[in-house]
Amino acid sequence: MRENKDNKLIKEIEAEVFSIPIIDTHEHLISEQERRTLDLDIFFLFSHYTSTDLINSGMSEEEYFSLSDFGTTENKRWGIFEKYWPRIKNTNYSKIVLESIRSLYGFDDINATNHSEISRKINATKNTEWYDYVITDRSKIKYVLNFIENIPDISDTSPLDRQDIIPVKNFVDIISVCCREDLVNLENKYEVILYNLKDYLEMIDEIFIESIKNNYKAVKIVLAYMRDIYFEETVFQEADKVFSGLFKLKDYGFLEKKDFISKNELKPLQDYLVHYIIQKAITYDLPIQIHSGLLDGNLGNISGTNPSFLINLFLKYRTANFDIFHAGYPYSDLLISIC
Repeated sequence: MRENKDNKLIKEIEAEVFSIPIIDTHEHLISEQERRTLDLDIFFLFSHYTSTDLINSGMSEEEYFSLSDFGTTENKRWGIFEKYWPRIKNTNYSKIVLESIRSLYGFDDINATNHSEISRKINATKNTEWYDYVITDRSKIKYVLNFIENIPDISDTSPLDRQDIIPVKNFVDIISVCCREDLVNLENKYEVILYNLKDYLEMIDEIFIESIKNNYKAVKIVLAYMRDIYFEETVFQEADKVFSGLFKLKDYGFLEKKDFISKNELKPLQDYLVHYIIQKAITYDLPIQIHSGLLDGNLGNISGTNPSFLINLFLKYRTANFDIFHAGYPYSDLLISIC
C-alpha cells in the first residue's frame, strides 16, 4: 500500500514539474522549412555531440562521415555504427538520444531490428508541424534563445519566423577577424567600407541597432573554441595597431594560402572588441552569453575555458547580465563560488 501511495505522489509531482513553462537559453535550430529538405534517419540523431563519443570510442572519421552518406544503404551504415554503439550508449549524450527515441517515437533502444522503423518515423516528421509538437506540446517551452548565425552548412541564418524562438546575435566573425578576406566578407555582409578601427566600431554600433530592430534579445561570444576566455582591458591605440596590420597583409586569392595575423598577435584587438561589445550590450540591456567549459568535438583544449578567467569582466561590468554557458563544466564548482 505504501509503495502505491509513493508512486502516486511521484506521478503527481512529475505532472506538476512537466507542466512548468520553460525558457530554453541555448539552441541551434534551423528553420522547419530547411529541416524538411534534409535526408533524415536514425543517424541524424548522432550528428552533434554524440559524434565526439563515436570518434572517442574508436570510430574513424571516414566511418563517421559514411553514416550520413545516403548513397549507401541504411543497413550497411548500421553495420558500421553497431560496432561502436555499445561503447557509447551509456554516455550522457547518448542517454539524451535514447530518451528522445523513447518519448517521441516509442522505442526503448536502438538495435538491428528497429533502426529502420525509427528512421521511417523520424523522416515522417517532415510532414508534420514538428517544432510545434516538440517545443510547445511536449517540452512546454515558452521561449527558445536560438543561435544559428555563422554555423557551417546552414543556408538560411535569418531569425526563425516563430514568436517563441528568439534570435541571438553572434559576434564571433567580427571578433576573430584575422586576414584581408575576413574584412572583405564583413564589408559584403554588412554593406560597409572599412578603412580603420573607428569604421569597424561604427559597424558594430549599426549591427546593434539592426539587431534590436530584428528582435535579437542577447549577444553571444564563443571564442572559447579558438583561445582562452581571459579578456584583458586594452586601450584603443593597442587595438588600432593590430587592426591596421590587417590592411598590410597580402591577399593570395581564391583557394590559395592566406596571409593572416597570429592568434597571440590578435589578442589586444580581440580583447578590446569583447569589452566594446559588452559595453554596447549593457547599453541595450541585452544579456551576454559566453561559452565556457566543455567543448564539442575532439582535441579541444578546455584549460582556457575556465569561467574564473571571466572574473575581471564580472567585477568591471556590475550591471551586465552574463549567461555563462554549460555552468562552466567541468569547472562548475568554481563558477558557483564566483557567483
